[in-house]
Amino acid sequence: MKRSFQSPLACALLSVALLLGGVRTVSALEDQKIVGVVVRFDIASDGKSVEATVKDLRKDKEIKLHVTNELVIDKFRYGKLAAGAEIRAKYEFRDGKNYCSYFRKVSGE
Repeated sequence: MKRSFQSPLACALLSVALLLGGVRTVSALEDQKIVGVVVRFDIASDGKSVEATVKDLRKDKEIKLHVTNELVIDKFRYGKLAAGAEIRAKYEFRDGKNYCSYFRKVSGE
């Protein structure tokens, strides 16, 4: 008589493995990375955000990033970050904009 491997423990482990694999895939889709050059930027009139246009060096296309980090905004305001600066960023698309969660100048410049 053949016996199939259908223990409750095996089913539970398989379910957990599939669940964790699915969660990792969903979170990987949320944050996207970019390495590129700042083409232009606009500081909002209230001074609480910056719309930076970055040319992606890998895909050779321009992406608009919405930056709300006060330290990064100050760097744009005082000239430490300007057009032509090479940056590395992470962003997430929501509400029709690319919201930046990480925005740093590539070191060595």
